[in-house]
Amino acid sequence: MKIKAPMMVGDRVHVVRNGKNEYDGVILPGFTYSYGRDEFRFRVKTDQEIAEEDIGFPSFDGRPRYTLCTSAKDCTVIKGGEQEIYVPDPLKSDSVLEWEYNGRRILNTARTTTCKVDSNGMYTKNTVLDSGDVISDTEPPEGFHEIKMTGHYVIEAKVEKREDDKTHLSLCKLVDHDDELTQVFTSLIRNASEILNSIGKANLMAYLIPKLPVDLDYDKITFYAPKYNIKLGDSIQLSYNGQNYDTVVSKLEHKIITSSHPAEVILTLVDKATEKKFKVAKSFYKVIELPSQSGLGSMNLF
Repeated sequence: MKIKAPMMVGDRVHVVRNGKNEYDGVILPGFTYSYGRDEFRFRVKTDQEIAEEDIGFPSFDGRPRYTLCTSAKDCTVIKGGEQEIYVPDPLKSDSVLEWEYNGRRILNTARTTTCKVDSNGMYTKNTVLDSGDVISDTEPPEGFHEIKMTGHYVIEAKVEKREDDKTHLSLCKLVDHDDELTQVFTSLIRNASEILNSIGKANLMAYLIPKLPVDLDYDKITFYAPKYNIKLGDSIQLSYNGQNYDTVVSKLEHKIITSSHPAEVILTLVDKATEKKFKVAKSFYKVIELPSQSGLGSMNLF
């Protein structure tokens, strides 16, 4: 859909924060648009050092900061002005998302809250589920393969407690895989990541949910993670903003399917020539659009 932006990347703006601190600067590539509030947030490269109260966190290294995250409402255009831009359509207000978890059909109401446009110009929509979880979907570049689930991995990890007395996983490794899709996933694992290291080998990490319902009093845990048609180390050619790129998949982040959110995978692609990075997120669900008068009273939502 087309919307009007009061200012855009490259414009020179005057920013007033907290009613007193003033800065001049240029809007950097990348911004976030809020659908519900019809509001933009930008990063501004400022001429002046940013006051600590406007950074939002202390400067631990003591170095001055010159990049300010701010709302368009705090900005006045010095050079530039209003533009009509494209953002992906949000979900319709009467939409429900459907996926399967451990053999159960899960239905969850959802609303698209924001669209993040990264510094490369790629669009990622963020959707909040009724469960409170957030999922992301990136509008893929031209020529990009459709991401599909093709099976599952079996992952084994060591269970250990560290100095903070919290339980962590270490020494993760793939022990098996299957081209059949499984519907059995553990609710103890939050996500797993595959990262291509400097010598071209895969490092595997997995993370437990923040609050475990039980103590893990055993040495290791075995769990399933989705397998996709795009793998770590794959070469992918894509075209974006009129440029052609030959990229390699350097990282795969798996958000494991649960009853509160569908499976999600986030790919990090690195262009072989320029080392420019692209992130592509894909969540796996069906969209059900309800008749406006039906309501959800008769539906079994989880």
